[in-house]
Amino acid sequence: RLQRRLVLAGLFLAIHFATWILSLSYTSVASSLFLVNTVPIWTALIAPFVIAEATRRNQWIGSLICMVGTGILGWGEFSLSGTALLGDSLALAGAISLAMFLILGRELQKAMPGLSYLIATYGSAALFLIAGCLVLNYPLGGYPTPTYFWLFMLALIPQMIGHSAYNLSLRHFSAATVSIALVGEPVIGTFLAWLFLSELLTATTLIGGGILLVGIVVATFKE
Repeated sequence: RLQRRLVLAGLFLAIHFATWILSLSYTSVASSLFLVNTVPIWTALIAPFVIAEATRRNQWIGSLICMVGTGILGWGEFSLSGTALLGDSLALAGAISLAMFLILGRELQKAMPGLSYLIATYGSAALFLIAGCLVLNYPLGGYPTPTYFWLFMLALIPQMIGHSAYNLSLRHFSAATVSIALVGEPVIGTFLAWLFLSELLTATTLIGGGILLVGIVVATFKE
């Protein structure tokens, strides 16, 4: 049973990456980010039924505040083009699959060491993604050398360090709390874009980011 759940968690992680990244080819970044950041809502809805982990009132309130902040961050950039519905559906699938991954991870890490969990879920997710590329005839090679360097850096820093930190935090915090902390990524990303890419911080960005941070605090302060 443990092995089956590990493979299932890896499948949900693979679905998250595949659907969310693919959504960016069909809808706007703002729409994709807003929908994928509904992860706390899905986690709060599903966790009580799958792992009997109740969602507290402050987590619901904080999640809704975060949705408002995320919406303001992307205001003016939402797309309603012909292909947007497909992209939005893929982003939503990415949110639900990530919620399932976090929920299963919360339960699995109570039964096994953290490193073993990471190896099993990352490894199975990679195999599912490779299989998907082969089935859909997506090329796995032939890219310029700099592309491989940045792919390696993506695997090393956001995945091995960032995602592993989120996953290991499930040993100490509820799935709902971890999922809410995830939606802070747009705020951090916006700050880094200002710091390294000289992108302007607009009033909308500052207001939306501030509201989002308030939502995170409201949802997580009890833990």
